[in-house]
Amino acid sequence: MKMNSSVKTALKTKSLVIGAALTLVLSGGLVACGNSNSDTQASKPAATQTATNEEPAQTATTEQTGETTNWVTDSTAEDAAKGAGLAKFGLPSQLTINDQTYQNPSYAHADGVAQGTFETGATAVIVRAGNVSGHKAKLTDRADTEFANKSTQNVDGLNVTMLGAEQNSPTVITWADGKVEYGVTYQGLGGEEVSMTADEAATVVRAIRDANADAQSTQNGSKTNTTQQNQNQQQNQQQNQQNKNQQQNQNNTNAASEGMISSDKASSIATAYVAPGNNVSNLSAQLVTGGDAPHYVVTFHFDDADYTVEIDAYTGEVWDSFATFNDGSTQTFRPQGDDDTNEGTSEQTSTNDTTGMISSGEASNIAVNSVAYGNNVSNLSAQLVTGGDAPHYVVTFHFDDADYTVEVDAYTGEVWDSYATYNDGTVSRDNDDVDNDNDHDNDIDYSDQENEAYDDAE
Repeated sequence: MKMNSSVKTALKTKSLVIGAALTLVLSGGLVACGNSNSDTQASKPAATQTATNEEPAQTATTEQTGETTNWVTDSTAEDAAKGAGLAKFGLPSQLTINDQTYQNPSYAHADGVAQGTFETGATAVIVRAGNVSGHKAKLTDRADTEFANKSTQNVDGLNVTMLGAEQNSPTVITWADGKVEYGVTYQGLGGEEVSMTADEAATVVRAIRDANADAQSTQNGSKTNTTQQNQNQQQNQQQNQQNKNQQQNQNNTNAASEGMISSDKASSIATAYVAPGNNVSNLSAQLVTGGDAPHYVVTFHFDDADYTVEIDAYTGEVWDSFATFNDGSTQTFRPQGDDDTNEGTSEQTSTNDTTGMISSGEASNIAVNSVAYGNNVSNLSAQLVTGGDAPHYVVTFHFDDADYTVEVDAYTGEVWDSYATYNDGTVSRDNDDVDNDNDHDNDIDYSDQENEAYDDAE
């Protein structure tokens, strides 16, 4: 069918309109699709950021679950070893790495590990040791995974592990030597990575090995010295006891030859007088022949006091007795049933007639000057003894390393006798003389009152 020109024109126009409309529709869809794609692409960076934000949270969780090591500061390597439960912890006096000398380490311990830290400039060398059997603290704060290279080297039979960024350039070295394992960390104090050479690592291992060998030798030497000192002390005590026994036997022999009772008999009388049926300690009996009447001065410890009992060397009569307590106070002692006491207690007594006698203060000065000329004494006490034929003072005090007993005539001030009792129970006679050089012998004779030293003392 043929169309006229107007119809053709109309159809052509309609086609153009439909085509334009279709073009618009298609364009809109493309725009819509493009916007949707843009939205999808824009959302991707947001997802990446979220993942990035999650990583610090994971790291924080790791820190929260990690173990915290509390290091306790120590003054010496010995203290660090003791705190860590190690038999020894020796460190060299100095280390040299990268031409830097490290010395004067500080010490600490924590959870079975001893630590020594050397610092010089901006770097530090941290040495740690722990028992192979186990320890909670770590030998290094660095993890194996932090390093790209791990290798080993044999140092005089020790298998040394080296961790570092490059081969034979370790930052951390670890090894075991017997029952102890060690870790050495070389680090920059500002966080920078530093390393030593393999030769320097070997030198560090040898230095620490030698230092611990020296520490063991010192301990063994200390034990040997202590053992030797104990043996010497025992020998000295035995010799002193032998000398004491010999002196006592000689006193007994001399006393027996002159009709006196023995020192053993005097001791028995004295202890029975104060502590009948009881044991005493530090028992000593000294025969005093000065003055008008020979007598024994028996001393011993009983209960909570040191007792002094004077006994007539011929008759065995108890002249006097008194107790010196820990606070330095002194009381005259009378046993229960004695006419001079009430119910057998220690009590202060006085002498009725002291006409012509020197005072207790004067007697004390004479006694102290005869033994400790120019020096201070402690626990000074003076007791007037009126029993026997001649009144006299028994002056006791502590000087240097001994307890002294000095007998002074109550009228003339003459020193009858003096002796020192040492901590080990030995007794030394001073025979009225000064012992300036502290060797328990006699230096100056005060029996001659014209002696210049005696005049100075007066």
